[in-house]
Amino acid sequence: MVLKPEVAEDGAGLRYLKNAEQLERFVRSSKEDIVLQKKISGSEFEVVWRRNPGLDDGRVMAIVQKKNVTVMGDGEQTLEELIWLDDIAVSRGELFTQCHARDLNRIVPAGEFVVLNLSGSYGHGALCLHRPDLVTPELTAALSDFAKRFPGLHFARFDLRTTNEAELKAGRFIVTEVGGCCHVSSLVRDGSLRFSRSYAAVWAQLKACLEAGDYNLRQKVRPVPLHEIMARWSQARGRADEFVVSEE
Repeated sequence: MVLKPEVAEDGAGLRYLKNAEQLERFVRSSKEDIVLQKKISGSEFEVVWRRNPGLDDGRVMAIVQKKNVTVMGDGEQTLEELIWLDDIAVSRGELFTQCHARDLNRIVPAGEFVVLNLSGSYGHGALCLHRPDLVTPELTAALSDFAKRFPGLHFARFDLRTTNEAELKAGRFIVTEVGGCCHVSSLVRDGSLRFSRSYAAVWAQLKACLEAGDYNLRQKVRPVPLHEIMARWSQARGRADEFVVSEE
């Protein structure tokens, strides 16, 4: 299973649990609200979705693929050496060596692949790639149908898992997380996009958030008090357990 705090950022506090004993231990010791999920394999995508306030429509604003960063062993070099010698991994070498501090001196057997990012989060080193080619009417319709489960939801960032790109384009996926206006799109993490293009997309998403908020206020929806927002933001930013822990 996957255990994660209800309030966190970039995968902080995430834990992979292997058995009931580990689950019981962490639930008993937890001092905050937590979320438990079945661990889902497959490719991970982040989809930013919106609909016009008050209308039964919906469209995809952006899709970002979260790709793993891997190195392959040769039976001679340590994991740390492989990280610093890899053209992609070296760009975030300090992060990966910190994440894998316990295994840096291990000689990786020839042909063995090691996934360096501990989750699909950019904060753990996953690559973020803008994939507008994956937007289809089937995907848009499936997301819009799913969003109807949440009254008043006009803007969301969905984290999805699916077996392959064809399944995603056909609208078949598993939702692992639903985020709202506080979730900044990982579109800005794609280094291949021009600064102006990525931030123009983010500003368009911010405009959608403001329009949704204005509509909800006119529907007499109670806004979240500012002090509560700041308290949760401070809680998310102040976590000491920054990286994933796999209880193997």
